[in-house]
Amino acid sequence: MGELGTDIIVYSPIASARLDYIVKLLFQSRAIVTNEIAVFESYSGKKINYSNEFLSGVDAQVIPHSLLFEKQIQAQRIILSNWEGVPVFFETAGGTILFDIFAASFYLISRYEEWLPHENDYLGRYDYQQSIAYQHGFLDQPLVNRWMEKWTSQNNLPYTKPASSFKPSYDIDIAYSYAYHSVIRNIGGYFKDLLNANFSGITERVQVLAGTRKDPYDVYDWLDQLHNQYQLDPIYFFW
Repeated sequence: MGELGTDIIVYSPIASARLDYIVKLLFQSRAIVTNEIAVFESYSGKKINYSNEFLSGVDAQVIPHSLLFEKQIQAQRIILSNWEGVPVFFETAGGTILFDIFAASFYLISRYEEWLPHENDYLGRYDYQQSIAYQHGFLDQPLVNRWMEKWTSQNNLPYTKPASSFKPSYDIDIAYSYAYHSVIRNIGGYFKDLLNANFSGITERVQVLAGTRKDPYDVYDWLDQLHNQYQLDPIYFFW
């Protein structure tokens, strides 16, 4: 354990809020960043040199890409390469790892590309097909976790894999299709179906309101069954 109460110290000659953020996130606040060489050299824990300088007595060295020292948001040149079967980018030479793991992780985790000019999908969201993850075939991989597990293992750095959990949530704009709606709304819907010759809709509405058929939007018992079966704790948002 280092003198400052953490496991790891990262040296960078340039102070960077982006670097500070990604280091603390990746190591879950078990690491600190300093640009004071005396503090770095006197540290008793694990040492990571994030610079082009050669420093003795370090456990790992990452040669920096420019991204974490930039102040603006601008298009980045992304070239994919392979690190023992794992896709990587922001390749640099001379360190104990062939790419800048901090800059590449920041790029993915911050969703940097979504801040650049892009086309939205039909709902006004960022279209995932524009992402480098989709275009290079790693959209379904926890790539940053894979990088960290591999790198920390090879360099004997302390690392705790982030715990994962699943909490389903539902945005329910209309809770029921027919049930519990006002009489006026149901009468209006009935005549709308009649004008459109939607006789199956008329039949369904009448049966639901008569209590002989379940409302088509009423899937809450089924959802409860799934949640109980898989021990899930859902959140419902009703409009």
